Amino acid sequence: MLTTELLTGILAKYNVNCMESAFNPETKDPVVVCAAGKVSENTFVDPSTGTVLEFDHITRKFTATDQKQTLPEAVEGYRAAIARAVRDYVSSNFTDGKCVSSTFGSEDGHVTVCLTGKNVHLGNFYSGSWRAVYKLDVSEEGKKAVECFVRIGSHYFEDGNVQLHSDKKGSFPATVGDAKATAAAVVKIISEFEQSYQNSLEEMYSTSLYRDYSTFLAFMQIFSL
Repeated sequence: MLTTELLTGILAKYNVNCMESAFNPETKDPVVVCAAGKVSENTFVDPSTGTVLEFDHITRKFTATDQKQTLPEAVEGYRAAIARAVRDYVSSNFTDGKCVSSTFGSEDGHVTVCLTGKNVHLGNFYSGSWRAVYKLDVSEEGKKAVECFVRIGSHYFEDGNVQLHSDKKGSFPATVGDAKATAAAVVKIISEFEQSYQNSLEEMYSTSLYRDYSTFLAFMQIFSL
């Protein structure tokens, strides 16, 4: 028997792995449900406010709590600067309403950028998703590396069943210094990494004997390219 408790447990894993998002009921801004923001099985932090939100994994809605999380001042400075730069990047490169970004910080000095994009149009027989995580150690100034990870999924099912599942990892040097300059460097790496990945997929499809662009287009419509 599928009990509410069992269903909640299943959906809790699904929602975190798929990086679902929901609106903070107080600010009305979206927050990504992911491992980087996880406080407990059912609570996640909104990094922009520090508020800990309770998440209903069945209804996919947040409820505010009276808990707060604070970061060391230096870490929060980097986190906030990177968050602003990433929001500008998302606004310029993703179709409006298709992508949510949340930028988290940790006590040990790591900043994690989480991007989750979806394009679901079942009436036209396709869906696509884009999940990306970027990590940088800002605990001290100097040469560091941005760890990059992107995972995509796309499904086209009119007159057939065509799917694409792919991911890519990378590590690129960055200098941690002035917060604004560091944020600009991080976004430059994100932009180049994602653009390179998209270009490689486009090249793969355009040179393939199969030449079925449907799965590629399904998730590419997440982007305003």
